[in-house]
Amino acid sequence: MSSTESWIFDRCLGYLGIRQRSQKEISDYIKKLLRKKTYYDSSKLVYSKEEQQNIINLTIDKLVKLELINDHEFARLVVSSKTRGRHPKGTNAIKADLYKKGIDREIIKSVLLENIDDKENAKMLAQEKLAYYLKKNPQTAKQKTLRYLVSRGFFFDTAISAIDSIATTE
Repeated sequence: MSSTESWIFDRCLGYLGIRQRSQKEISDYIKKLLRKKTYYDSSKLVYSKEEQQNIINLTIDKLVKLELINDHEFARLVVSSKTRGRHPKGTNAIKADLYKKGIDREIIKSVLLENIDDKENAKMLAQEKLAYYLKKNPQTAKQKTLRYLVSRGFFFDTAISAIDSIATTE
């Protein structure tokens, strides 16, 4: 392993020490490091595309073998963190986040099927927002709550049914 490869690997370990990452995030980070290394290291002025890709592949392979990168587990953690808490996100927003992080469509589909209960999350958020908007302006409360739920990534039908179920219980 060359000095550049070991330097990159050490930096990636530190990067993974902060939180778990996807393969694409690691790949983008290595590209950024190589640009910095090229800037600071006068002995090697430019890395060719093939050299960059070779370093990226070697580093990612090593991290996968050490089980420090696992896109499926990473997707599960992202879904879990986005659906729990005080202000959960809907399926659409979570999909977009996972696509942006470079997760494969099949992994996204499988993880979303096993983890998400959009109806309960939408109902919880709708209850909170509807109560807030009813105090301010009862005429537009349902409309504003619907917009809020859709902006959080919930499907339109899910948002409507959540609002209707709360409106019928009050």
